Amino acid sequence: MSNRREELAERMQRQVLDTLEFLSQLTEAELRLPCPDEGFGGTVGAVAAHVAAAYGRATAILQPRRSVPAGRGPGSAHVVGPHMGPRPRGEADGVDLAATILRLRRHGKEVVDLVRSYPEHELGRPLPTETARFANMGKPVEMIIEYMIYLQASHLHTMRAVVRQRRGERSGGQQAGTARRERFSA
Repeated sequence: MSNRREELAERMQRQVLDTLEFLSQLTEAELRLPCPDEGFGGTVGAVAAHVAAAYGRATAILQPRRSVPAGRGPGSAHVVGPHMGPRPRGEADGVDLAATILRLRRHGKEVVDLVRSYPEHELGRPLPTETARFANMGKPVEMIIEYMIYLQASHLHTMRAVVRQRRGERSGGQQAGTARRERFSA
């Protein structure tokens, strides 16, 4: 196994595990917190659902075609994506945290396994035309994987910052309230 492949797989796996750990500690109220994350939802829950679906899309992008359609050679690849579930339609729509965590766990494992087993000689090559999109056309697979890791880290950072700020406000307010009561009760 190539060291580069293993390094990418390990980094992606750490990213998945960090995200799972974070999501497993969220409350329903924290899922509904406003989260300014570049149009991927308006709440922490919507961003979490997007993150889980994005690992599914990454799996679809990196997975080779299982069957070869007529007129194509045996080396062809095509996006064969798993069902990624519906995306929340609006901020008022609830996000099923348990389903999101399950989807993230499943898709995360799939994409890490794909990266770990990706043909080493293909890492430096662009994706086949059938799977490439405008945004990644012509870029080496290794660079696309790096970018996926970066994007997921960015989403996690944004969600953490929103939740940390909310938790800090609550604990700060509770501590101040406790100190005020103690001062007045003495």
